[in-house]
Amino acid sequence: MEQERVELVYELTAEDLRESFAAQARHTVAGRLARIAPWAIAGFSALGCALEAADGRMAAGDVVVTVALVALALFLPRWQLVSARRRAARRGERRAVVDGSGLSVTDHRGSNALTWTKLTRFMETERLFVLLSRGGNCFVALPKRAAADPGALRALLERHTSAGGGVPSAVHAE
Repeated sequence: MEQERVELVYELTAEDLRESFAAQARHTVAGRLARIAPWAIAGFSALGCALEAADGRMAAGDVVVTVALVALALFLPRWQLVSARRRAARRGERRAVVDGSGLSVTDHRGSNALTWTKLTRFMETERLFVLLSRGGNCFVALPKRAAADPGALRALLERHTSAGGGVPSAVHAE
């Protein structure tokens, strides 16, 4: 009989967060949009600057805004990672239970339970299982190192998630 409950105890590391962000950015629409949108906005601003310069009516404010948007596009991923690392460090050790009803995560700040209706699919990376919502937002990253049997966790996730449309629920994001 397959295991219907997996317990994990872990602390998220910077590498865990980096890997989950990268997997989401590569394999979900939400992740791709989050990666592309700042560059698209900065590009349109630069184009507007170039067009105004060609007309001879460019203002210094246009250049400042364009430079700021390019800087934002460059540094936003790093800022997001640093922010996520700080939040994870404040939460400390986590205890997660994955079972037939969904996922429950407890730490010193409290607990949060998510049902399988919220966790519709997952991605598997080299070191993580990244649980996602229907829209592709990352709800939680579960390190494989925290599971006594990562295969049992994978089987449980496969049994309770689906991506819909015949697409397999697990995306191997290696």
